[in-house]
Order: sequence, then structure tokens, then C-alpha cells
Amino acid sequence: MQTVNSAQNTVKVDQSAVNAQQAVVNSAAAEANSASAAVESAVTSAAQNQSNVQSAASAVQAANSAVSDQQQVVNSNSAQVNSDQSAVSSAKELQASAEARLSDYIVASQAAATSAFNFALENAQKAVNDQQDAVNAASQAVNTAQSAVQAQQNAVSIAQQTASQAAAQVAKDASAVADAQQRLDALKNNGSNDNVTATAQLQSTISQLQKQLANDKQAAQNAQQMLESAQQNYDHATAAQKAAEEKVNQTKAALAKAQQAVTTAQANADAAQQKVATANADAAQQKVATAKADALKALETYNNYKNDNGVPTVKTPSDIVQQYESYINGNRYNSPQVKSDCAEGIALNGGDPAKGLMSTGWTSTDGGKTWTPLLKTNYQATAQDKAEKVDPRNMTAAQQTEITKFAAQIVNSFRDSFQSTAAGAAHSYGKVKVSPYATELGNQVIDGAYNNSGWNKSSNATGSPHNENGMVTAANKAGLNTGFVGENLSTGLLLDPASLHIAGLKQSTSMADVKQSIYAGILAMIYQDVENAADAPLYYGFGGHTEAFLNDPKGMNGISYDDNGNQYMTVTIDKDGWVHYNFFDDGHANAEVKNKLAQGATTPENVSAAQINNAHNDYLQKKVQLPQLKPLQRLPKTG
Repeated sequence: MQTVNSAQNTVKVDQSAVNAQQAVVNSAAAEANSASAAVESAVTSAAQNQSNVQSAASAVQAANSAVSDQQQVVNSNSAQVNSDQSAVSSAKELQASAEARLSDYIVASQAAATSAFNFALENAQKAVNDQQDAVNAASQAVNTAQSAVQAQQNAVSIAQQTASQAAAQVAKDASAVADAQQRLDALKNNGSNDNVTATAQLQSTISQLQKQLANDKQAAQNAQQMLESAQQNYDHATAAQKAAEEKVNQTKAALAKAQQAVTTAQANADAAQQKVATANADAAQQKVATAKADALKALETYNNYKNDNGVPTVKTPSDIVQQYESYINGNRYNSPQVKSDCAEGIALNGGDPAKGLMSTGWTSTDGGKTWTPLLKTNYQATAQDKAEKVDPRNMTAAQQTEITKFAAQIVNSFRDSFQSTAAGAAHSYGKVKVSPYATELGNQVIDGAYNNSGWNKSSNATGSPHNENGMVTAANKAGLNTGFVGENLSTGLLLDPASLHIAGLKQSTSMADVKQSIYAGILAMIYQDVENAADAPLYYGFGGHTEAFLNDPKGMNGISYDDNGNQYMTVTIDKDGWVHYNFFDDGHANAEVKNKLAQGATTPENVSAAQINNAHNDYLQKKVQLPQLKPLQRLPKTG
């Protein structure tokens, strides 16, 4: 953006130069036409005055040469304008390309972030699905183990029942054998032959019972073994069930962990998307805010240009350079033609050539309660300046800065009228700058040389109201290291109600009154600078103040011709109400003072029609673009 602004500023400056040079071409062409007419007139009366013909022909040749020279300057500046305009276009293209790349980067970053978090979310969800399958499989294993346990439990019950029945049968058989044995013993004790048969039969029964007992014991032993085996199988099944249940618990824990990972991944994805959306919304909002600021700035620039910042441009007669050269080359003599030119200069800037500007007056229509100045120039005060009340002898820093910029722009516009031609540029060097520290330094110089020095402007050893030694001393004390401080000095504001010296008058002064007075004072020091009214009616003519405002290296009151320095101008109203226009050169100042002077420094200048048109087009373009920019809506937070 800085590259574009820099290039556009260059275009504006060069376009201003083109306009100025074109004006010179037009002026020179008019001179050529005038001279041609003089030739024709001279030829008609050639018999009477042949020298007039030759003089007029020389004028034609000189004027045509001036036209050619100035046209070359116009062509050169036009080429520079085209080159600078190309630089502006290139810079704008670079800016648009950079913005497009930034937009692509934001989109790509958002897509990459979304893809990465989606990938993480998919992996986390897959882990959940896998763990859910594991839980399902483990649960199935538990069910199978539970069925096996139940089956073994049933087998144990059956084996237990079988073992119990076999044990009961063994006990029964043992009881039968014991009974039979008891009866057999009883028979043997009787010794009766009749019992032999019974004994044999009983013995056979006992043998059968013993055999049955042995079989039943074996059956009971087998049943016990089956019971022990069933119990072992049951224990194994129970252990398997417990292991399956532990596996289920483990897989459920893993599932919960995987589900938590999904929740975390989803939260991260939502947070990332929210962050990207917020960043995009902030960027869009910033773009809208910047566009609004740019549009407002463009409108402010256009309005300032359109109103010329409320500062008038010093208008000059078409032959002012020629008449000024006549004054300088004639040992600073103001010829009748020079005086006539100066009267024309007053008229061009809204004054009355029959009254001038040095002898202003006041009038009252309410018996002296309020007074209105009779001073008239082409200055058009703004409503703000009319409404702002000021105390000229106690102005705020902002008010003093404002009148300094106002005066500097007027002085620079006067220099423009000379510097636009080669002949005029020889009598005007550089432009004046203003800065906060320059204004502060100006106050220090005026305090040291006037307000606090006891200097008597009307009566002193030098015979001049200027305290030159005091100004140099104060300037060097501030670090300028200079041997000269330029100064134009006027006895006061032309529109200062205090100058009426009316008892009880409390009429206030507006900023418009101060600016009108300063403008009129500068015009007077340019066009009414003859010190003795007896030498020129209404003081019309050039003088030392004119030379100082021009910074004429060929005059006696130039300010600075140092290529290594900058010219700074300040406007200060001292305690007596006198207005000091001071000029400082920082060519020999130390680095610290140079840096202080440069901070916030500007070169106030009038604007051209081309600059006004460009500013208007710039504003219209930004105004059209603004509705197309809409801030993005922020996404709601998820969670």
C-alpha cells in the first residue's frame, strides 16, 4: 500500500508540474501572439519607425523561443507523469496479486486444517468401532463360558446324585452282609444239623451280598471319580467365565478410552474450525474496517483538496518575473511599470488597487459595540475558522501550528509562480517546511530575542526592529549552529480588535480574522514593500520582504541556498502583537536537532485541478468497493 501511495504522490507532484508548465506555455504563446501583433503594427508604420519593427520581431523570436523551451519542459514532465502513472498501476497490480495470494493461502490453510482434523477424527472413530467389535466378541465369549459353567454345574449335580446313590447302595449292601453274617454266626453256634442247609444257603447269600457290595463299592468309587472330574470341569469353566468377564471389562475400558479419543478429536476439530472461522471473520472485519477508513480518508483528502485546505493561492500578474527582474537588475528600483504590476497583484488577490492593503480600517453599525474590518481579499474563510475564537497573543500550540501551515502554503504558492519558469526559478530557491519542533524552536527564538530580552523595536542602536543578533544567539542556543535567521516582521495583525484602542471593547478575534490578517500581511509584503510612501503611492513595489519570501539568491534578503539543509518557517505573534515570519536552515544543525525538526515535517502546497480530480476518483472508487465487502459471521461454538 505504501508503494501505491508513494507512486500516486509522485504522479500528483509531476502532474502539478505539468499543469504549471502548461500555464507557462499558454502565457508564452499569448506573449508570442501579442508580439506578432506588434510586428504587424510595426510593419504598417515601418516608414515612420523601422526600429519598432526590429524590436517587435526580436520580441516574437524571444517569445517563440520561450514557448519552445516551456513545451519541452511540459513534454518532459508529461513523460514523467506517464512513467509515474505506470508505477502506480504496477504497484496496484502487485498489491492485488499479494491480496489474492493471501486469500488463497487462507483457503488452503483452512482446507489443510479441516482435512487433518477430519483424518484424526476418522482414525479415532475406527478405533472406537474396533473396540466395540472386541467388546461384542468378549461378551459372546462370556455367554459361551456361562453356558459351559451351567453345563458343568449340571454335570456336577448329576455326578453328585449318582455318587450319593452309590454310597447309599454300598451302605445298604454292607448292612445286608452284616445281617447275613450275624445270622450265619448264630446258626453255627447252635450246632444243629438242621441248620446246615440254612447255613449253606446263608453262606451263599453272604457271598452274593459281598460280591454285590464289591460291585457297588466299585460303582461308588467310579461315581466319586466322575464327581471329582465334573467338579474340576466346573472349576475350569468358572475360571474361563471369570477370564471372559475380565476380558469384557478390559475391552469396555478400551472402548470408553476410544470413545473419549473420538470426543477429544471432535472437540479439536470443532475448535480448529472455530479458530479458522474466527480468523477469517477477523480478517474480513479488518478488511471492511480498512476499506471504510480508506474511503473516509479519501473523502477527507478530496474535501481538503477541493477546499484547498481553506488556503488561498497567491495570484501574480503574467509578467511578474519580468518586472521583478527589472527591479533586481535595476539596483532594486521600482519603475512605474513595476509599481503598476504590484497594484495589479493586489487586485488579482481581491484587494482594491486604489486603497491597497496596508491602510485597513474598521466600521461599526451599532454605536461601537461591535466593529467590522474593511479589509478585503479573495480569502474565503471556512465556517470552522469563523466560529473558532482565539487570543492572538496566547495561541495554543495547535492554533499556532495551523497558522504556520497556512502562511507556509501561501509562501510556497508564491514561489511556485516563479519556480514554474527557468527565469523565475533563478530568483526563488526551494520550498519552506513546517514541523512541530520548528514551531517550538521559533517560540524559543522569539522569547529569547524579543519577549524576554528587553529589545525595543522602535528605538535601538541598529535602527531596525529586527533583533538579528538576538535571534542568532537564541537559534544557536537551541542547536542550529547558524549565523543567520531570516525574518519578515509586521507590526501586528491587520484585523486585531486590540488595535482599535477602544475602552471597554471586548470583541473577540476569530481564527478567520487571524488568517485573513496573515494573508493580507503577506500580500502587502509582496506587493506593497516600498518603505517610503513618498516613493510610491500606497507603497506599491517590491522590497526586502518580497525577496525573503521568494528566497532569492540574487537579492539581498535570501533565506537559505544550502543544498544540504532544509528551510523551515514559523509564524509567531509576540507579546506586543507583532507578527514574526521566521526562516531557519538546518544545514549546520547537529544530528539531534535535525531529527527533531524532521519529525512530522511537511511542505504545505496548493493542489492542482488534476490532484483534485484524482482524489475525487479515488474516493468514488473506494466508495463503490465498500458495499461489496461484508464481514463474515462467526461460527457458534460447539461442545
